[in-house]
Amino acid sequence: MSQIKVITGYGYYQDQAGNVIAKAQLPPGDHELNKDLTYHEVGSQAELDVIDVYINPIDVQKKEQEEKIQNKIREIAINELIADGDWP
Repeated sequence: MSQIKVITGYGYYQDQAGNVIAKAQLPPGDHELNKDLTYHEVGSQAELDVIDVYINPIDVQKKEQEEKIQNKIREIAINELIADGDWP
């Protein structure tokens, strides 16, 4: 762990690949920082608002697959309820 000194309270974290992984609003002062990350401070909330957080494409694909599975399970359950006469 390393130490950072926060002045404005607005900033973001980058991983070793340079991807912005999170925005942060921290109280001014000293804070610990994971050695695998860098912290970049900006001057205001407005400046922080325009920073885009990196979304891993694999995570997006995984979420889409999970949604498809949930939809399929729901479809199967509804069809079984209809077949049993329990669906309105």
